[in-house]
Amino acid sequence: MPVPNCSIRKRQPISLDEKKAIIEEARTKSVPEVAVHFNRKYPESTIRTFLKDKEKILKTVEEGAESKRARIRAAKHSDLNEALLRWFKDVRSQNIPVDTHTLKAKAVELARMLDIGDFNASEGWASRFKSRHGILFKQVQGEAGDVDMEAVSDWHQTVLFKELEQFSEENVFNVDETGDRCTSGKRSKERITVLVGSNMSGTETVPLLVIGKSRSPRCFKNASVPVDYEANHKAWMTAEIFERWIKMWDRRLGKENRKILLFVDNCPAHPKVTLTNIALRFFLPNATAEVQPMDQGIMQNLKIHYRRLFLRRRIASIDSSVEFSFDFLNPINLLDQAWSEVKPETLKNCFRKASFLINDEVRALLNLIL
Repeated sequence: MPVPNCSIRKRQPISLDEKKAIIEEARTKSVPEVAVHFNRKYPESTIRTFLKDKEKILKTVEEGAESKRARIRAAKHSDLNEALLRWFKDVRSQNIPVDTHTLKAKAVELARMLDIGDFNASEGWASRFKSRHGILFKQVQGEAGDVDMEAVSDWHQTVLFKELEQFSEENVFNVDETGDRCTSGKRSKERITVLVGSNMSGTETVPLLVIGKSRSPRCFKNASVPVDYEANHKAWMTAEIFERWIKMWDRRLGKENRKILLFVDNCPAHPKVTLTNIALRFFLPNATAEVQPMDQGIMQNLKIHYRRLFLRRRIASIDSSVEFSFDFLNPINLLDQAWSEVKPETLKNCFRKASFLINDEVRALLNLIL
């Protein structure tokens, strides 16, 4: 009697990506429903095994294991992840606000304590950690409008390059405002606006102008305030504040017998002001994201330095069980320190990125156009 020719199907390994997908589906479905979702590709017994081992599987994925790999190896930074999760649960139980930046800063600190030299608290790592443990943070995003690049190019050629020919790099400036809330242990409602600026060569920064709501903050009494300070009821830049501030700068430049070129955003808070030592020019409307140096990374760099300094203090406070609180002078001092840590090369590169650069090629182009 002939023996049937039975082929034995070789079992195919299931990748970590597939296992993670199964676990994710099981968050809202029963095991039979998960099996149906995947067209019964995986037996229900296999699905139950994955769910039983889901902690180990997700931890392996979180640690950056190859997504196509099937076997699970020991997590590289398991001690760090467990310590960070314990810390996070502890501070959350105390109703202490924690965001992604705080989480990453604490992870770096724990890695240092655990002598883990190759750890990188990247955005990808943070995203995997939060997904792994079901952690959600509110994200705040801005909107960018469409920019007419043809109009920008025309503005560069007919306005910017022509103006830059008249001044040295040391005497070309840009200032702009950024608005945010003062951060403290509880969600703060105290808003401030900060005016930031520097020259094109990166060799000189403009002293910060901070705009708050209180005209005479109590914490300023008998204190050395490292920034210029103004106030109005909304802590916004206004035409009156801008005019008062720029005229004061104009007088200081007069005493130095110095003339500068200053570019600012075209908005109602920046009125045309008659000045002696400042040639005030305005950017093309609705195109500041492309043409303003402060928007090319300088503001962001300032905020990164500020956030690092702030988180260092905040984590120290959390770990010492001391209530974390800032009076109004504390963030101002941190802002001043953060501004001093923005490197001249960063300033100069951001001006270049905004096409604030005159070279032989541009001069040749100007000769053809003008």
